Amino acid sequence: MSNEKKPKEDLSRSLSFLGNISISVSDISPTTGVFLMVPAVLATAGTGTFLSFLGAAVIALCVALCMGELGALYPGAGGLYSIVYRVLAVPSAFLLY
Repeated sequence: MSNEKKPKEDLSRSLSFLGNISISVSDISPTTGVFLMVPAVLATAGTGTFLSFLGAAVIALCVALCMGELGALYPGAGGLYSIVYRVLAVPSAFLLY
């Protein structure tokens, strides 16, 4: 354990009904785009499409697991910026924006 002092958490860790609907729609929208894109890519690129989508899914899963671990290690508001700020340094964190 480190002797790092943890900041006081002022965030409410709850979602309202509207907030829940909003985050669900924002998560579903990109997925819908992928499913709508598959027939067009399949018609253009052929059966290699399945391997490319499988590879993309593996990469996305690895990124999601890394982000989940970092989010659990450094909870707080700010998303990716706050994680990079804590892990790397102040001069590096601004590169995300």
